Amino acid sequence: MAHTRFHVGPSQTAIAGPGSAALPAWRLVGGNNRVLGRAPGCFEDFETGYAAILFLRARIADAVPVLGVAADTGGRTWRLEIDNVVVARSARTYLRGRENLYNLAHFLDSVLLAELPASTRDERGRVCLA
Repeated sequence: MAHTRFHVGPSQTAIAGPGSAALPAWRLVGGNNRVLGRAPGCFEDFETGYAAILFLRARIADAVPVLGVAADTGGRTWRLEIDNVVVARSARTYLRGRENLYNLAHFLDSVLLAELPASTRDERGRVCLA
């Protein structure tokens, strides 16, 4: 059975072409493999991305939702801020405001229940997250 989980991997925006560094970013994936939300940006390494997930989980009760509208498409978006710092954002835009709110609520409900990525070490002893 599929389950909600955090995933840390190369950012989709960083995969631009040859020579571009694919920096890691986290995303929260639902049981149907749809992305519920993602990190606001990329991290220096997997360990920093993992620490950001732990911070989000520890402080989710302090998160302030901010609703927005994408300037280019008019689609609805959301982001979460803790101490005026963006810690998560919607994975896509939504046509209707109620869809945006539903996705935000689903994300908030899933943060504490989602499986954390399993960490392993590579041949150099660096932590890698599956």
